[in-house]
Amino acid sequence: MTWGNTLLRLASPLVMAALVACGGDSTGPEEDMLTLEESEALLRAVEQIGSMQPEADPASLTVDITAACSGGGEATSTGTLLPSGTEQMSSIAMDLTLVPRNCVETVEGRTFTLNGAPSLRRTGTLSLSTPGDLTLLFELDLASFGTLAYELEGRSGTCDISVRSVSQLDVGALMQTGSASGDICGNAVDVDLSGPIIPEG
Repeated sequence: MTWGNTLLRLASPLVMAALVACGGDSTGPEEDMLTLEESEALLRAVEQIGSMQPEADPASLTVDITAACSGGGEATSTGTLLPSGTEQMSSIAMDLTLVPRNCVETVEGRTFTLNGAPSLRRTGTLSLSTPGDLTLLFELDLASFGTLAYELEGRSGTCDISVRSVSQLDVGALMQTGSASGDICGNAVDVDLSGPIIPEG
């Protein structure tokens, strides 16, 4: 699982960047629906709770972890990882479900309390290749979909999420290219994911 662990560590910032563009239809009174800016902030909050580092059980290739949210509450990520590949190219087929429970995250001055309604599912492929001696490429093809319940500034509702993201990270240059498109709480979004990547820590 050396390749798998490497892929998952690299995947975290890229996968979560993709979630900035997640989306769907909101339910509830019209006045409680989120604006585009609030919807993007909501998904950045999901990005924060989704950045938990999943660790697979080498025997079963399953993921089942629970982590605390920054402002209280917790979130659980469960699912499967199926690695494959060669020395030159390795990939992981990922099928994970994220369920927040009274999970509090603050983004851009907005504090969200999130719960699964029932959950956010993420499926796709994470790949790592070495096309050249000094080149290391990480590629992501990810679909994120589901429904989350939110509370924000006295308002509450549910947000359907549906998005596809295709991105590539040049590890040596710490540069990412790609895009993500879909709906965010009823807002259609097409997001450019290109730009520098800042390593964690």
